[in-house]
Amino acid sequence: MELKNNVVRGVAWNVAEKAGTMLFQFCVSVVLLNLLTPDDYGVIPLLGFFCAVASAIVEGGFSQALIRKREPAQSDFSSVFYFNAGMSLVLYLLLVALSWPLSRYYGVPELWEIAPVLFLIVPATALGIIQVTMLARRFDFKRLSQITVLSSFLSGVTAVGVAWAGGGVWSLVAQRVSVVVFRSMLLWLNGTWRPGGGFSFGAIRSMSGYSSQLLFTDIMNTALLNVPQMFIGKIYTQAQTGFFDQGQKLKELPTNSLMQAVQSVTFPALSELQNDPEKFTASVRKIVMVMTFIMFPVMAGMIGVAPDVFRALLKPQWAPTVPLFRVLCLAGFLTPVSLICYNVLKARCQGADIFRMELAKKTIAVSLLALTIPVSVEAIAWGQVFIALSDFLFNTAFSARYSRYGLGRMVRDTAPAALLTALMAAAVWGVGMLLSQAGVWWRLAAEIGVGVAVYLVPARLLRLEAMEEVWQIVRGALPGGGK
Repeated sequence: MELKNNVVRGVAWNVAEKAGTMLFQFCVSVVLLNLLTPDDYGVIPLLGFFCAVASAIVEGGFSQALIRKREPAQSDFSSVFYFNAGMSLVLYLLLVALSWPLSRYYGVPELWEIAPVLFLIVPATALGIIQVTMLARRFDFKRLSQITVLSSFLSGVTAVGVAWAGGGVWSLVAQRVSVVVFRSMLLWLNGTWRPGGGFSFGAIRSMSGYSSQLLFTDIMNTALLNVPQMFIGKIYTQAQTGFFDQGQKLKELPTNSLMQAVQSVTFPALSELQNDPEKFTASVRKIVMVMTFIMFPVMAGMIGVAPDVFRALLKPQWAPTVPLFRVLCLAGFLTPVSLICYNVLKARCQGADIFRMELAKKTIAVSLLALTIPVSVEAIAWGQVFIALSDFLFNTAFSARYSRYGLGRMVRDTAPAALLTALMAAAVWGVGMLLSQAGVWWRLAAEIGVGVAVYLVPARLLRLEAMEEVWQIVRGALPGGGK
């Protein structure tokens, strides 16, 4: 019962934090998109691949190993901290050395100046990993949420200030670096853990078997997520890189926010239940229902209202992003459940199955990228959808071995949300057609209002189990609701 309460409170605080952060980041994005140009946004993704992969290497899967470990010693935490810090410094120096060749390769002189500052993300990330791990093990997601919201606010204000002063692309650099720096600083100021006991190769070796499997998958996942922008920047124009990258980023605002809210809590919770198959399966089922009940209408709604949102909030120069954004949103229907199933594997298996599965998935993903990248930017977006479908099928199939929750049961449990989403999408489309001559703000308000009503009212009347679970999470976020 205590674990359930911890999970409910943790998810509630994470949902509240992610929702608040998402809304603020969306506002910041709108301001920056109107102050900057697509060419400005096309610079950072050229370095994003290298920065993201380096950050994945620094983390190395050791934080999940520490969360999963029943009784880690102080030396385990200290050893991982020193390992992460040392690795981050080495990678930072290597990345800075690559700055000049990268600027020549892409023909973008600004990269030479931007890279040493942007790559500070890597050591700054390393400094906060153990602090986050300690909070996650204690289910202290309230404090972690508060730190994340504050760091996001400070970085957003910093970015807007730099852009307003005419800083151009440097406002994006300031945003990405400062959010990590502020977060790590606040984690240390609010955390009680400090390194002690020295470095132990034995501690690293004891966790390396599990963490190395996750390291491979994390690197591959991160690389494949960022590699399209890297090739778009070389083959196509800098503006097209900006269009694709912003379509991806805007799609990820709700998907990543909500997924991380649930995932960051459920992995330690599922790790606690790894030796109780019945409760483990029941927990996975509820998590899947909650995620799909939230994400299905969010993705469908974003696809439906995207043209009006872009028209109302952004300059016409960003119109080419709309079709890319709508295609990329299709992947958002599958990604949440896919990541939940991946969490099941991380909590229950020793890593060998993950390695074999990821090898097959990445072979398919690389093939799809090789086929779509030379065709067009739109083809690359569709390739991302098929990659998400492949990940979903593999993750659900492999996780069923450890949770006794297969695709058939999953489809039955998520069917009500899927049917209501289809009904909502039809209603939003109908409203848009009826009000096609109305002002964009009136039409947008009507589309959102009708969509919310068509989805939630039947769900409430039918007393769907998923909605009851969501309402329990909402109550947990209210004052006194988590008691």
